[in-house]
Amino acid sequence: MAKLSRIFLLLFFTSQILSSCKTVRTVESPIKEMERSCYQYILDFDPISDPESLHLDDFSDKTKEQFSENSLFFIRILGLTDEIESVLNDDFDDQLSKFKSIQKAVNEITLAELEVQAFTSALRCEEDQYEQMAWNLETMSNDKQSNKTVSGIILDASANIAGAAIILFWAQGNTTRQLIGIGASLTQIYLNVRGRSITYNTEISHKINVLEEFSKDQEWCESIPDKIWAYVNYVKREVPNKNIRDQLLDAWTDTVIEQNKDLFFSEGGTYNSTQLRARAAMLEQLASLTEGMLQDLLVLRKELQTIL
Repeated sequence: MAKLSRIFLLLFFTSQILSSCKTVRTVESPIKEMERSCYQYILDFDPISDPESLHLDDFSDKTKEQFSENSLFFIRILGLTDEIESVLNDDFDDQLSKFKSIQKAVNEITLAELEVQAFTSALRCEEDQYEQMAWNLETMSNDKQSNKTVSGIILDASANIAGAAIILFWAQGNTTRQLIGIGASLTQIYLNVRGRSITYNTEISHKINVLEEFSKDQEWCESIPDKIWAYVNYVKREVPNKNIRDQLLDAWTDTVIEQNKDLFFSEGGTYNSTQLRARAAMLEQLASLTEGMLQDLLVLRKELQTIL
């Protein structure tokens, strides 16, 4: 009976040590006014397109023969249908009018390219801030672990003595050597576990949440540049024959992302370093896929060059 009592006390003492080691600390986030610092372009955005402008069935056969399907798509959303048709049909009274139509097409393509660059730079601005904050949290955690390791070495001798005294008093044992060993081990476990159990979190606000907008099954979005929204939702890539939004949703089935969707697709909340890095990775994926629009705009430039 006495042995059972000793075992029970030892197990109880061990469980109390381990449970007391779990610590979560929230630190103040240095990220302030991210909407203004990263998304001023979107805050000032005024969409000019609508879903009805995406239909491609009113191009002439000549235009359809001259341009690829993706180029026809961009001609439509850039509002260049009349200009392109006029250039192809040479429907001008003078060369100046023709030059103006061609120049308008070139300008609109250039503006679309700048729009893509501005949008992806906004995404990477947010991404960089999350990466920096994740690094800060990890650095604080690593520094704390190092300090605890040093403390464990310095207090090793006193931990053995303290552990032995505690066990002898509670268990009333007479095998002093064994009890000292047990007490020292328990105390050392406490120091080691405590040094590795502090989790640092931070509060992040992202009222402008581009990731949330792309996660929604919606026909149109007024808070994201219309040309970009149309591109990611309506242009399919040959491989893997999916639009960018579908590719993103497939990529976001990653375990960490799937487990934190309520946080990522909200106006903000409490993040740890792993969640910050996962959100940063999502932003990078969106930026990289959106930049594919620049390749299609380059194709349109080349096809336009052939008709001049």
